[in-house]
Amino acid sequence: IISTPPIAIEQARKEIFRMAGIVSFMYSDVRGILTDFDARKVEMVRQNEQVLDSLSAEISSFLAALSNTAISPEINYEIPGLIQVVSILEHIGDECEDILDTILSKKESGIIFSDEAMDELVSMAKIVARILSEAERVLKTGESCDPGELHQSKAGTRNQFEKIKQSHYERIC
Repeated sequence: IISTPPIAIEQARKEIFRMAGIVSFMYSDVRGILTDFDARKVEMVRQNEQVLDSLSAEISSFLAALSNTAISPEINYEIPGLIQVVSILEHIGDECEDILDTILSKKESGIIFSDEAMDELVSMAKIVARILSEAERVLKTGESCDPGELHQSKAGTRNQFEKIKQSHYERIC
């Protein structure tokens, strides 16, 4: 495939879309575990993280090899962006596993959140799910985001986070 760069870059994109799907499943499972513990989902998150690590290494190596053979400037221009997407997806998978570890630690320690705190966590988890879904859509379709909508979404997410942080601080006090 490497000897035919346009086909190789398309194959890399397909594997990156596969990574994005795995990340979506991981986050969905972690989000479900937040409110309803399921040992099978815990194991699935762990397995998917290993798959992501493997895909990340393989796709990055493939793209590096492709960059050494691609003559087309368009393909050479696209490769660093694809490598960055692979890195970001792998990082999101790592974060999902970190969130899972935190949930398990809290469960094992017997820490129970108030209903208000759980509602806030679920609210923030929904916002993150929406953002991940939109990112996956943009990645798959190649459509660009409207800068105004993106700015509004980021501001709304920050605002919600600050409200939750303030509410948490008030409960602690």
